[in-house]
Amino acid sequence: MTTDSRARAAVDDLWAHTVAHPEEGLATLFVTRARRRRRAGLGLALAAAAAVVVAWWGLDSSPAPAPAPAPPPPWAQHPRADPCHTQFVTCLGGRTYVFGLAAPVRWHIPRGYAADSGAGATALMVESYSESKSSGVTVMEHVAAASRGSEAANGVVRTAQGFADWLASRPFLTASTPQHTTIDGHDAWHVRVSLRPHVPDGPGVCTGRWQCYPITYQAGAITGIWGDMVADYTAFDLPGGGTTVVWSRAFGHDTRALARNEASVAGLSWPSR
Repeated sequence: MTTDSRARAAVDDLWAHTVAHPEEGLATLFVTRARRRRRAGLGLALAAAAAVVVAWWGLDSSPAPAPAPAPPPPWAQHPRADPCHTQFVTCLGGRTYVFGLAAPVRWHIPRGYAADSGAGATALMVESYSESKSSGVTVMEHVAAASRGSEAANGVVRTAQGFADWLASRPFLTASTPQHTTIDGHDAWHVRVSLRPHVPDGPGVCTGRWQCYPITYQAGAITGIWGDMVADYTAFDLPGGGTTVVWSRAFGHDTRALARNEASVAGLSWPSR
């Protein structure tokens, strides 16, 4: 059996025996595989990368305090109700929903993707995961760049272009040059990123347990990147929503899965108030 076929068999077995929030199990699979690959014979490379990260994150080389472990997210233990009967969600039929973010977002979600995924919509964020659980799209409003300490970063211009320029300059990322684009008629900036090879585990905690590099900050909450994730960030300035970021990502450096997410991103719109 080849490595790929064994990995596929492991994923199939994972979904067959996972009941609550299977995306966490998939993340475990990908992160474990990435960590084993990174740690084999890479001591010197890790030390060099750590020096680069320290130089970016702060002015001194003292180690950052270990982030406090977050409690398990509620969806990891209890399945949520039908999204049509949850807060912040209005079902319009035909796989179209309105989510009550600061600036309400209308989202036509294509087949193969679930509505109101993860922990469920809040006043600032909503997610849709693919049914394979290997990719997903998140909409976030009132976003700021995140610091090493999982707070809002200082000195970053709080605009979509400011966020995109900051993101593309992170030394721990392989990033494309920010490209001007549009989303739902709004001027936007797009950046594709993945972690540089051999960087150490990040200083933040994402999804309650994974060491990650914080990217976005919203009212005390962070999202970030870890393992073999590849992600597209599209940022724009939205009236009522501040700097808004559409975060499309996939594990396994799977750019084909990322391309499939584009149909979900295309279903987003922000009706005028």
